[in-house]
Amino acid sequence: MIRQPGLPLLLPLSLFIPSPLPPPSHSSVRPIPPLPSTSASPHHLSSPAATLPSASSSQQNQLPPPPVKPAHRPITRSQHGIFRPKKLFHSQAVTLPIETTSVKQALADPRCNAAMRAEIQALLANHSWTLVPRPLGFNIVGCRWIFRIKHHPDGSIERFKARLVAKGFSQRPGIDFHDTYSPILNPVTIRTVFSIALSHHWPILQFDVNNVFLQGSLQETVYMTQPPGFRDPAHPDHVCCLSRPIYCLRQAPRSWYLALSGFLQEEGFVKSKSDASLFIYHKGTVTIYFLVYVDDLLLTGNDAPALAHF
Repeated sequence: MIRQPGLPLLLPLSLFIPSPLPPPSHSSVRPIPPLPSTSASPHHLSSPAATLPSASSSQQNQLPPPPVKPAHRPITRSQHGIFRPKKLFHSQAVTLPIETTSVKQALADPRCNAAMRAEIQALLANHSWTLVPRPLGFNIVGCRWIFRIKHHPDGSIERFKARLVAKGFSQRPGIDFHDTYSPILNPVTIRTVFSIALSHHWPILQFDVNNVFLQGSLQETVYMTQPPGFRDPAHPDHVCCLSRPIYCLRQAPRSWYLALSGFLQEEGFVKSKSDASLFIYHKGTVTIYFLVYVDDLLLTGNDAPALAHF
């Protein structure tokens, strides 16, 4: 093919026209197999053995074994007859009083008023503060009331509780408090002591302390406003110079721990090296373990009369 200069290359038209297909050969046509006759049994048509080849013995040996059923069958709480009183709690929840947040409403409620007076009496009985004129240049920590309604497991009311707490967020580090760390019992220590007590069939006693933080003593000078609703009418502008830690003070947990640990060491207990909240008493044949978790205390040992005496 001759190409003239300046003109594009032209290809013959026969290259773009497909050639006609050859006629089909009768020898290459495969006949369609006939459909199965209606006389065949339904079982023969649906049986997988009739259409699939049989597996060899080596393939059958490679099949996974059937699943093994667990020997232990779990038993639910309902099968043990343990039921939570949901209906009783929900039926009483509609009629239960709502926890108040106002001091004025609490003073008008006889139950909350009695709880507040019981808290004030406990504070005064422990000589928690002394009323003094407001000093100049000192930080005055505020306080407030917190009200709670304690319930029994069945949902009924146990008691009304009122707690006077300090506004510890207004305390200044290095002036109103110094050290605040108080050790907390390790859960591993609790499980270890429980394992020892249960394996030896020791009695286990659990109790808590009322007004726990009032048992400690303050090393810093802290001033607090008078409790709302219980101001001294003769000295309404005076403030409370605290001698006992109040709830929510930064140093309150630490002062309680120092007071309790000092008492236990005077009684012959030794602080554990692995956990500072575990105290051990061992004298003669008597062994006692004393666990401390803030105001929740746990006592166990091999001598029941010694536990009762302690």
